[in-house]
Amino acid sequence: MNPRPHRHKEQNMATDGPTPPDCDQDIYENGEHVFTTDTIPPNAMDGWVKKVAKLSGQRVDWHFVGGRAVVRALGDITKIKKAIAKLMPEHDRLHLDACRKIRP
Repeated sequence: MNPRPHRHKEQNMATDGPTPPDCDQDIYENGEHVFTTDTIPPNAMDGWVKKVAKLSGQRVDWHFVGGRAVVRALGDITKIKKAIAKLMPEHDRLHLDACRKIRP
């Protein structure tokens, strides 16, 4: 299984900066689904997921499936869910900002 499709260096798939790196293969294949969202641009999503990983102290990454960002994780899922809950205000702000750009 391929995580976010392989991208050539000259091909930028993100609309908010350089294309983020592919999802960690181990997390992609063996991680537990912990969250799904949409609309947030790739780099903003990548930054938010890195904050979840740092706050929880666990391995967390994400990939796109059908236009949605799927967050997967390995480790203490309870810690990860607590980190997600704590960071939800930032997620919601990122989501609203993206929606405003769609509907000016």
